[in-house]
Amino acid sequence: MVVWVGVFNISFASAAEEDFYGWQSFTLAGDMSRVSPRLDKVRWNVMSQTRLGNNHKDLTEYLLFAQVGYQLSDSLSLWLGYTHDWLTPLNKQEYQEHRSYQDLLWDRSIGPGLLRLRTRFEQRFKQAVNNSDLAWRIRQMIEYRWSLPFLSKTSLVVSEEPFFLLNNSSWGQVGTSENRVSAMLDFKLDQHTHLGLGYLNQYIFRTHKDNQVNHTLLVNMAFNF
Repeated sequence: MVVWVGVFNISFASAAEEDFYGWQSFTLAGDMSRVSPRLDKVRWNVMSQTRLGNNHKDLTEYLLFAQVGYQLSDSLSLWLGYTHDWLTPLNKQEYQEHRSYQDLLWDRSIGPGLLRLRTRFEQRFKQAVNNSDLAWRIRQMIEYRWSLPFLSKTSLVVSEEPFFLLNNSSWGQVGTSENRVSAMLDFKLDQHTHLGLGYLNQYIFRTHKDNQVNHTLLVNMAFNF
């Protein structure tokens, strides 16, 4: 099956290897208004995430995210971020990744929920002397959050996010590299705390071998200040 997204061609192979993963995240977020009322439009976010693969038995990745953003308007914000990624891919050599990125977020109330579009532009660098080329990647996420009328303080969050490589490098060839589709229930435990439980389908496009499908259990704990 072939799907066109803008000028990008996404081809889903009929055969694909499958695995069961688990991603566990811990997030702290807030703004700078406590430092100064003039900084109320400056936001920050840090996140720690572990990823378990091989049927949820082996640690394959540990990531640390940090980002700061500025609220340009009620619906638009601009963010700068950095990710450090420790990878122990199954049956492959361990390595680390440095990743800087820029986000443009747009939010709009549509129907009974909130629509969010996020465009992320990434610069990726492997921490290895013999493999240090820079890769450029763009990710386009579309997300919809609906506060469920029949479950108090609970929202359904669904999203899709394709990934596109913009240059040829050790990370892969120009074109679509993966696609993520997720559905999650977000529970507001109190004024500052949210718990998210859901499922993510990660489809990874690979050359010269079958593509990879990861069925992923999501567990997110978030604290907002």
